[in-house]
Amino acid sequence: MFCLLLFLLLINWYKDRYFLDELKPQIHGLLSGILACAAGPQEDGADTSNPASAQMNLYLSEPVIPQNKNPLTFWQDNKTYFPSFAQAVRAYLCVLCTSVDSERLFSAAGNIVDDERNKLTAKNAEMLIFLKVNLPVMLLEKGRKDEN
Repeated sequence: MFCLLLFLLLINWYKDRYFLDELKPQIHGLLSGILACAAGPQEDGADTSNPASAQMNLYLSEPVIPQNKNPLTFWQDNKTYFPSFAQAVRAYLCVLCTSVDSERLFSAAGNIVDDERNKLTAKNAEMLIFLKVNLPVMLLEKGRKDEN
């Protein structure tokens, strides 16, 4: 859900136009936090005004681009005006869209929560799914550390 919200904000076709008014402050706070991380730590004694927040307000006041335009071109052209945004765009909009991982996760969940295990609590099911998906990765990493 977080990635979808971030995608909608950064894609520049919608920005925050279609979010409920009650949700906008939370979403703006989330985006400000991401931009502050992208901007890096501020020095002690630096100006207390938040440049990432100022960038966000300026960005949200800009008109949206038409849907037939490439948002990556917009960010390439405007990276000097929105440097924190440009870093976040490079980090978050570069991910290829694929459903393989989600399909694999649903398959693992279907194998764990079946007719014979229908009494599992949500917490226990979540832990079992987490282990099923992540334990091989953790063991692989442990094996690599042991080799070094």
